[in-house]
Amino acid sequence: MLKRKTVLITDKFSKVSLQTLKQQDFLFVRQTASPDLSKENLDDVNGLIIRSRTRVDEKVFSRAKNLQVLITCTSGFDHIDLRAAAKWGVTVMFTPKANIESAAQLTWSLLLATATRIQEGRKLLESGQWNREDIVGTELGGKVFGVVGLGRIGSRVAEIAQAFNMHVVAFDPFIEDAEFKSLRVEKLGFAELLSRVDFLSFHVPLTEDTQNMMKPSDFAKLRGVILINASRGQVLDEGALLDALKQ
Repeated sequence: MLKRKTVLITDKFSKVSLQTLKQQDFLFVRQTASPDLSKENLDDVNGLIIRSRTRVDEKVFSRAKNLQVLITCTSGFDHIDLRAAAKWGVTVMFTPKANIESAAQLTWSLLLATATRIQEGRKLLESGQWNREDIVGTELGGKVFGVVGLGRIGSRVAEIAQAFNMHVVAFDPFIEDAEFKSLRVEKLGFAELLSRVDFLSFHVPLTEDTQNMMKPSDFAKLRGVILINASRGQVLDEGALLDALKQ
């Protein structure tokens, strides 16, 4: 008879998926109300299921000596110390396709709301005013849309941009030229892309190379651009962003 494995879930989780796990005879499933593992007993944990609010570092791995598998229900994994995972022999898995449509939809919700100035119009109406001449939006057709990171989400965002009759350009050093051609997207260097776009969205993971990849000199290249960051916040140098907005 197989020994039951203990699985700990540290964040919100689908009720259907939770029920499926609990129906497995070889698993004992428990949940914690908080994503903070510092006070959690990890001695008996063999599997850990988390989301981005739970950070797993060397200290966690050292306390979870029986941990075999770590699964993050996210498309990114910058909240996990992968070197420590390898050191402690823990297999790390993620769900790269889980949020493609929702992330792309959020990107376009933000972009359309900004381009049409819906939020400003709502505030004007709430103040008892109706002056649509002061709230003039921007049409998308014929404009240049730039994508930084042409992976699963970025390529879907680019596809939607083409439905608005926009010319799509992108920067991604890890995507082959054939993929750009297949997606009907023009390949550009980062600096050239910034100087050409009317709209810009980021869809990159947070790594040493992408942290603060938008520097003060890069913001200086943007003029009247609508920028949507659908990646981690640290992809943009937020101090430089604030200075650019003030200027």
